[in-house]
Amino acid sequence: LITEKAHNAKSLGDWLDAQTQNSIQLNLMQLKSIVFQILYTFEVFNRINFRHNDAHVNNVLIENWSDDKHMSPISMYNVDGVMFQVPTKSNFVKLFDFDRSSFSCDPSAMHPNNVGLINEYKKHLPVNQPQECDNTLLDNHPYLCKLAGSCNTIDKKHDTFLTMRAIQFEMKNVMKDDAAAQTLYTWLDKQLQGAVKYVWKQGNGLWLRPEHIPTDEEMPSTLQMLQSGFFDEFKIKPTVVPNAIVYSLPLAL
Repeated sequence: LITEKAHNAKSLGDWLDAQTQNSIQLNLMQLKSIVFQILYTFEVFNRINFRHNDAHVNNVLIENWSDDKHMSPISMYNVDGVMFQVPTKSNFVKLFDFDRSSFSCDPSAMHPNNVGLINEYKKHLPVNQPQECDNTLLDNHPYLCKLAGSCNTIDKKHDTFLTMRAIQFEMKNVMKDDAAAQTLYTWLDKQLQGAVKYVWKQGNGLWLRPEHIPTDEEMPSTLQMLQSGFFDEFKIKPTVVPNAIVYSLPLAL
């Protein structure tokens, strides 16, 4: 049902393949826009103690609104008071496939203004299942928790590492002939290289070992990545842009 809500969408993996297969040079502004939107979404998740647990390039949808004259060419993002104006009309990001996701119900780890989400979330739990926020599918599954780490605990770097590492793999395949891919690969390598040595050796080089959450020295937080100079060209002074969508992060502790 969620996929049906997507407008002229491709997975990020297919979107990247379409660019490279047609010998189209990747556009660095588009790549930065996509990465920014993904990181922003994960920071929203982090602030409400939500985890996707299976985030990668095929669970990211890229919508193309180029043929819609009513759709604003940009979206506005408020990152704790700093405004970003991001081109999103041809590359609007949506995440999907949440069957492995989990939501911690620890109110002490959430800003009081967001605690109402816990009760709202509980309303949608299956009637015949335990009335708790944890994902019991993950807890009872023989291997999913090994992939996702401690599934129902708070881990604010798992989704970010998995997705950024997958994007880095995609960039590595094409960066020899593509300057934009090389630029993004280099930036991602700087963000992730301290954590890469903790990947799960039985996996494919994407999954972090279940017991390890990287320190800030090993891998910047999602918020730190958003605030890095890599996205400075999107920064603007607080302003009103007609018809622009404005997103604001939930309050943090």
